[in-house]
Amino acid sequence: GPAVMLTLLASPPVPPASITLQLLQIDVFHNAGSTDTQGMALLGDLETHSMDCSTCEIRFLQPWAQQGLTPKQWQDLELLIHRYLFNFNRTVNRLAQHHGGSCEYGAV
Repeated sequence: GPAVMLTLLASPPVPPASITLQLLQIDVFHNAGSTDTQGMALLGDLETHSMDCSTCEIRFLQPWAQQGLTPKQWQDLELLIHRYLFNFNRTVNRLAQHHGGSCEYGAV
């Protein structure tokens, strides 16, 4: 009746469900000079972006995934990621060399 309708109208708006944004980086270190890296972004369970880390080019996997940033901002982000990956890989290689290059945990 009218009381239910009045209660619904007086209720505060329901906040949208929160959605998690995950940025994933996978690195395979073949040796000190060879590393393969992949990157992806997930919005909830939906993959929205991927990255070819040999060129650091961001690929937009959803038609709306490029919205929100200008082309220049995407280009700046690609450059930032490229620098981060270069420094990350260099640091891991230095640590491996410092610790004798052995990261074996035994056979499974």
